[in-house]
Amino acid sequence: MEFCLRNRFSFPLEFMEVPVPDVSVRWTPPVTHLRYQRLYRGVCEYLRESPERRHVPLAVRYLRRLKACYHPSNTLQWDRIQWTRAWLDAVDDPLDSDDETVIAEDD
Repeated sequence: MEFCLRNRFSFPLEFMEVPVPDVSVRWTPPVTHLRYQRLYRGVCEYLRESPERRHVPLAVRYLRRLKACYHPSNTLQWDRIQWTRAWLDAVDDPLDSDDETVIAEDD
């Protein structure tokens, strides 16, 4: 058995090289630079699904926490912020519909 020496501790190599399965994502923002596994793992599960109005309050709170912990050197955190903003922008807004406007007649 081979060992790896890291920080004065010895670990069997088989523990160091365990492949991590890919995270499945059903929705991604339109920008292509936000498509990588490390980011998928760091984004809340409901943000990996198609945008739904019922998750908006959770997403807004999550976005506030992301912004509160953000530092300019943390590009992964910045990508999480961009992902969450894009997800919120993609939520269907019933007030922003292309349906025909119905005008009520005054009695």
